[in-house]
Amino acid sequence: MWSKVVARHGGRPLSVRGIASSANALRFLIVDGYSPEGRLELTKSGVSIASDLYKRMLSTSADGLPTSFDVLFPSDGPFDTPDLRNYDAVAWTGCSLTVLDSADIRVTRQLELAKQCYAHGVPQYGSCWAAQIAVVAAGGVVSKNPRGREMGLARKGEFWGVQYHPEYDLREMARLTLARKERLVKYGIFQTHQDGDEYIVQCSIMVH
Repeated sequence: MWSKVVARHGGRPLSVRGIASSANALRFLIVDGYSPEGRLELTKSGVSIASDLYKRMLSTSADGLPTSFDVLFPSDGPFDTPDLRNYDAVAWTGCSLTVLDSADIRVTRQLELAKQCYAHGVPQYGSCWAAQIAVVAAGGVVSKNPRGREMGLARKGEFWGVQYHPEYDLREMARLTLARKERLVKYGIFQTHQDGDEYIVQCSIMVH
């Protein structure tokens, strides 16, 4: 049943993954998308490279929990993807590339890595460049800001958001699916009403 109604990414079922960390440390894979030239430009002006900044930020945000990091530089050349099951999360740094350069092998390598992260169910976090990668790898589209490039500090307010709905538990998801089942069949999320009913039953079972 799950093969018919499971959430899909690029037409393929998503696998579900649990937290991999031991009691000793939270394990992060940091993907530093900058090219060697981009990193050199930063360091010449005394700027820390992005992966070092992320190590510091994640260590501070861990609230006393021990952390460990592996850093990947996909723009440096071909690489073997590490076993993503070994990590609690993948963190994507900023980068001077753009996904609009779709023929750039440095871009396509990172898009493929993001797709693998999605397929393995590994939680991902990132900033700036990471948003481009996450959107395109998930099947979305990125376009240029009509107002041009931005640089500086934001002072007009603060907003934190997520793409999905963490406020929904399994029970609420089952009820919401029931309420919208007709539309979900129409949109192709479920092939039949029976598929929708089976999904609702499975969600309800997992509540208990």
